[in-house]
Amino acid sequence: MLLTAVKLTGGQTITMQLCLSLFLVAKEWKKRAELKINFYDCIMLFYLGLCSEEQQKWGERVTYCQAAVDRLNECMQLVGKSDQDSAAIGESLRFAMDVAGGK
Repeated sequence: MLLTAVKLTGGQTITMQLCLSLFLVAKEWKKRAELKINFYDCIMLFYLGLCSEEQQKWGERVTYCQAAVDRLNECMQLVGKSDQDSAAIGESLRFAMDVAGGK
């Protein structure tokens, strides 16, 4: 027997189609959250690289900037082609790559 509805407390029911759509929304939300975390990590690492440059700690600077580029590469992998906002996100990531990669 295929389960088509789930009974919740209070007598409410939820259909499997709604459960599936909620699952897909949650999956997309998780992907966006991971993208933002990696992007903000990139900005933090780039800023730390700039601070190291001001203190003339060149080895730290290179390490932080390389780590920032690595985080951006992770962001690029998370952006999907079927995403409705993928063009705008990809453009933003390419700009950030130009800035971080240029250092």
